[in-house]
Amino acid sequence: MPRRPPPTSLRLVEGPLPPRGRSKFTLPSVPRPTFQAPAVAPRGPIPRARHPSPAPMNVHMSHDRLPPLVIPTELASSLSVRPSPSSSPKEKITRGPWDHHRSISVQFDLESVLAPPKRAAISTIPSAR
Repeated sequence: MPRRPPPTSLRLVEGPLPPRGRSKFTLPSVPRPTFQAPAVAPRGPIPRARHPSPAPMNVHMSHDRLPPLVIPTELASSLSVRPSPSSSPKEKITRGPWDHHRSISVQFDLESVLAPPKRAAISTIPSAR
C-alpha cells in the first residue's frame, strides 16, 4: 500500500503546467471571511451637546479642603485587626461572580510538595575543556 505524502501548505498550480523556470506550486491564499458586516459610512459629523466647562482646579489647594479618604471595608479589615465575631460590620460587601477567593480553600503542606533544596558541592578547580 503506498504511503500518502506528508501534509503541506503548497498547492499544485491549477491549469496547464507552468514553464520550466517557474514553480509548479503556489502558496495558499488567505481564506475569505465567512461573515463580513456591512460597511456603515457616517453621514457627517455628529453634533454633540455642549456642557459647561468645569471650574478650574485650584492648584494651591490645602489638605483640609480635600475630600476625606475612603477605604473600602474589605481592604480596611485586612489592614487592621480583625473585629470579633460578635461585632457586626456597618455595611455588607456583596461578592461578585468573579470573586470566589474565600469560597474555595485548599490546605496542603508545602514541605511535602516541595522538598527543600539540598546543598550543592562546588569545585574550586576549573574543569579542563
